[in-house]
Amino acid sequence: MRVHSQAGAPLVLQHGIDGAIDVRDERGRRLRYRESARGRLRIPLGRVESAVVLPRGTGPDRDPRDVPAVGDAKPWGLPD
Repeated sequence: MRVHSQAGAPLVLQHGIDGAIDVRDERGRRLRYRESARGRLRIPLGRVESAVVLPRGTGPDRDPRDVPAVGDAKPWGLPD
């Protein structure tokens, strides 16, 4: 799953991936993150940065895909 920050603030993400995960930038480099609860991550992202969350061991060369939001999919955060 790929997430993109337009505002540049820490992202809190509830994912549905079973097992261990990796969090990487779009070039495949590992990003720092903190797991605050099972399946819930806090990722510090700068403005216009993206993070790719994927099952551990799948490799950064796997093409990320956009996943539709559950419920209201309106953008949030600070205005441009």
